[in-house]
Amino acid sequence: MKKLIVLTGLPTSGKSTIARLIVAKYHIPFFKAVTKSYSELPHLPWDRADNYDKDLLEKQMKLDHEIRALPYDQVNILVESWHIQNYAYASIRSPDLIKDYDELIRGLINEFDIRVLYFSRTPEELVESESIPLGENVAAVLEWYRSLLNKLSEIIKFHKIPFHPQYLNQYIYEKDLPKTTTHFFNTLD
Repeated sequence: MKKLIVLTGLPTSGKSTIARLIVAKYHIPFFKAVTKSYSELPHLPWDRADNYDKDLLEKQMKLDHEIRALPYDQVNILVESWHIQNYAYASIRSPDLIKDYDELIRGLINEFDIRVLYFSRTPEELVESESIPLGENVAAVLEWYRSLLNKLSEIIKFHKIPFHPQYLNQYIYEKDLPKTTTHFFNTLD
C-alpha cells in the first residue's frame, strides 16, 4: 500500500521549505497542493468561497490520479496540504462540501496509508511574521485561524489518521530537517 505523508499546518508554517529538504534527503516523489497564495486568491481566505473550494477539490482529485499512477514500488509519497487542509478551509467557508470531503477522505484512507506531519505555528506567530493579510480586524482574523487549526485537528482525529506534530525553529529548519521530522522518516517501515 502506498504511504502518503501529508504535510499540513497553517500558511507559512514551513511546509514547502521542509518538503524541499525532505525530497533532497530522502528522494521521494513530492506533490504540491493545488492552492494559491493569498495574493492570488480571488477573495480573502476567510470569505465564503463555494465555487473556489469546489474547483480546488476537483483539481486536487486530478492530482490524486497522478499519485495513483506512480509505480507500485514507490511506497512513500510526500504531499503538501492535500485534501485534509483543503477540507479544513472548506468546512469553514464552504460547508456544503463537508459531506463530499468526508466521503473522499474515507475512501482515500482505505486506499492509502496516510500519515500527517503537522507543522505547528500559532495564529499569533503568523501575525508577528506579517505573512497573512490582516485587514482592519486583527481579532477576527486570529479567531478565523484558530478555527482553522481546530478544524484540522478535528478532521485528523475524526478519521483516525496517524498524526505527528512537528515543532519548528525557523532558524534551524531552513538548512536542515528538524529532529522530529528526521526521526519520523528514519522510522518509516
